[in-house]
Amino acid sequence: MSLDTLPPQPRAIIQLDLDYFYAQAEEVRDPSLKGKPIAIQQKHIVVTCNYEARSFGIGKLALLTEAVKLCPSLVIIDGSDISRYRRWSRQIFELVLGIMTPKEGASKEEEGPSAAVEKLGMDELFIDCSEIIRTHSIRRQTGQDESNPVRFELPSGDEFFYLTGSYAEGHMIGTPPAFAETPQTSYLQIASHIAAFLRGRIFSETGFTSSAGVGHSKLFAKLAAGARKPNAQTCLLAGEAASKFFDDMTLRKIPGIGSAVRKPLQSEVDRLMQELREIEEEDQRIKFGALASISGLDDGTLKSDSLHPPAATVGVVRSLISQQRLEEMFGSKLATQVHSLLQGHDPSPIVAAALPQQISIEDSFPHCTSLQEISDRLKDLAAQLLERLQEEEWNLRRGWRRHARSVRLTGRLRKASAAEGATGSMRRAWNDDRETRSSPMPVDVWDVDKPATARASVLVEGTLLPLFNKLLGSPDSRFDCTLLNIAATNFATGSASKDIRTFFAASADNPAPPPEEILKADEVDPEFLAALPADIRAEIVAAQQRAGITKRPKTPSEANAGRTSKRVKASHIVMLELLGLNMTNN
Repeated sequence: MSLDTLPPQPRAIIQLDLDYFYAQAEEVRDPSLKGKPIAIQQKHIVVTCNYEARSFGIGKLALLTEAVKLCPSLVIIDGSDISRYRRWSRQIFELVLGIMTPKEGASKEEEGPSAAVEKLGMDELFIDCSEIIRTHSIRRQTGQDESNPVRFELPSGDEFFYLTGSYAEGHMIGTPPAFAETPQTSYLQIASHIAAFLRGRIFSETGFTSSAGVGHSKLFAKLAAGARKPNAQTCLLAGEAASKFFDDMTLRKIPGIGSAVRKPLQSEVDRLMQELREIEEEDQRIKFGALASISGLDDGTLKSDSLHPPAATVGVVRSLISQQRLEEMFGSKLATQVHSLLQGHDPSPIVAAALPQQISIEDSFPHCTSLQEISDRLKDLAAQLLERLQEEEWNLRRGWRRHARSVRLTGRLRKASAAEGATGSMRRAWNDDRETRSSPMPVDVWDVDKPATARASVLVEGTLLPLFNKLLGSPDSRFDCTLLNIAATNFATGSASKDIRTFFAASADNPAPPPEEILKADEVDPEFLAALPADIRAEIVAAQQRAGITKRPKTPSEANAGRTSKRVKASHIVMLELLGLNMTNN
């Protein structure tokens, strides 16, 4: 990591990482757990644990039985329901976002720049502070603020003070005097104080500790955040110390280098190192002959090392494997990306967090072979989905922020072919493919006055079970379902409104007549239509056109001009009630 890794313009990125998030959430919820070894269980594994548990050698994805052997006093908490963790995650994200973006109601002149905030998973945030620091630096350069300590105002209006003489808040990697006065290091210095401010606010308002990394790219900010944990922060500057820090990193710790790349690189490093050992060993034998074994050059160490090679580090891979060889291994595009990462180049931007395009709930299980079991599991999942939708999209004062217009059902089904199923032999006939079907989301699920369980029953019985039958292909098909996923998709802004056609949906006791029977021109009173809102009136006109009716309803002014004392028909009153409108008879 040297000066050639620096961007053309100064850049400052912060990575915030909530410490042992799930386990810490339990400590925040129940302070009596603080200081005890805690493991969060999902199914039969430990998904995360606190540092007290880690001191016993317990790690992520450890088997629960093995974890208990390592630490008999381990406090095990069921983390299958992650809704409480999701709530904390959203609260912390919105807190940081609120600090790093302009306050509501600010004018364009007052607003100023904002910082992009990217959410990664439930416990990590990336923040690009470059623009707000650039604006701050320009103000100081023009003499608008020459005080010391220096006041720094964040986009929300919050502020803190820092001393120009102090270099950076927290720990630092790479402090060469030659770089002390560069704009890039000045940006990182200020960003370190922003990171400390954010971490302090998160702790004071939620009780969560966090670690932070500050660097000129997402790559180095993340690596810096992992340098010292928990509850600490590190600033990573270009220089000799930072280069060594980066070169000593194993490939496993480099974001963007997954197992599909890491394993071939490790194998290539092992092969090249073995070749180098053999060449060196041969050179020593040629040079020293029989004395090579006496001098310890042929004591079996090389052969032993080759059986257990060390993990490949960034520096080793960069020195041994050329870009040409990378292209031979991975192709041009991927090789270029890997080579850039190994050189320390990471220009990737912070992608401001967007609202999710879908919200889903999933569960897997060994077997589910009856429609009654499917119905029970779907009702449980649907209730969880609706609760999560209400949690994320509903506001008591403003109502629904968004609503999903579609629902998608995915199942992993083991189905028997007709030929094999008829004989009762299922073994060779099963397939384990995931299959998906979608349908419009029923409007009734958005009625928050009804409990989630009641709305879930409506969703399951009216929509999800029919979709499941479509997955089967035939209601009589034998099946063994091992996974169900329900997803709310196709989001639209605001609350859901009923399409006029849904008011005439069929029921078991009252089958719906065809649209032509409902929307005949002589059955729709003009005054009734004129009293409706414009959007509903337009929907009725569209429905009439679909039914082949061309008679135009009167406008409100036309209706008022020719108003009579005729009472609105009973069917019209019912329609108005469905629309949520009130109309007084003349």
